[in-house]
Amino acid sequence: MDTFFTFTVNGDLLGIPADRVIEVSRETESVRIPGAPPFVMGLINLRGDLAVAIDMSARVSGNATKANRHLDSKEHHVCVFVRTDHAFLGLIVDELGQLFVTDQAPVAPPAHELEMTASHLIVGAYALKPKILLLLDPERLLYDDTSATTDIELKTS
Repeated sequence: MDTFFTFTVNGDLLGIPADRVIEVSRETESVRIPGAPPFVMGLINLRGDLAVAIDMSARVSGNATKANRHLDSKEHHVCVFVRTDHAFLGLIVDELGQLFVTDQAPVAPPAHELEMTASHLIVGAYALKPKILLLLDPERLLYDDTSATTDIELKTS
């Protein structure tokens, strides 16, 4: 059985493996990172661990104007803290979904669902009525669209 943690971004239903999710919070404060990609909102301190805050709206759409929202603003958002093999991330999403549990393998997403700039983040899909659940690979969230690495590297003591 596979379990996915779901959330909504720009009206799209997205999911990541539930075992990667550490915590969910509405209370977040960030520190900007000069020179970071537009989808990186800054760093969040979660009990001594630094998480890279990723504006998922900007990340999946490639729309840099959406990346101008700030965590410290009154704007409604939710932060999903995720641990990958290489980073600790705070995914800024529009709304939380539900856990999705299945024993079926995902299928390749239909082409019309992959109009987002960061389609390389999508690794599969499930047809849920009335939406399609697009599965993200959390390991790819810090990568830019043209390389397999990121310039953002965090050192913790």
